[in-house]
Amino acid sequence: MTEHWLLATLPPALRDRARWEWQQHRVAMLPLGGLFSAVRIPECLLTALSTSTVAGCVDEFLAEALGGGPVICDPRFSRYYALVPAGMPATLHQMAEAWRALHVGCLGEAAIWECHGWML
Repeated sequence: MTEHWLLATLPPALRDRARWEWQQHRVAMLPLGGLFSAVRIPECLLTALSTSTVAGCVDEFLAEALGGGPVICDPRFSRYYALVPAGMPATLHQMAEAWRALHVGCLGEAAIWECHGWML
């Protein structure tokens, strides 16, 4: 189900290529801003916010903080991507602006997301 949802961001002609790239290289390029946008959050920030050093606490913290919303972990670059509605609310943009120095970013319309990792 998750695969179909993520692939739905691409035109049908590009879906087989993205599926192949994922199977071969564990990476796929997906356009943002159509079906969903993403908020990029560094793992070190989430570890600090979760106030625990126990493995898996970041996952539990995000599940609670985001009400179980979809999150993708990119272990290669130690980042998490919270998937949010394409028309990202202004409050999320304001939050990301305030946290830009901490490398939090909003990825929306016209952004291409290089998806590594797995869905939490």
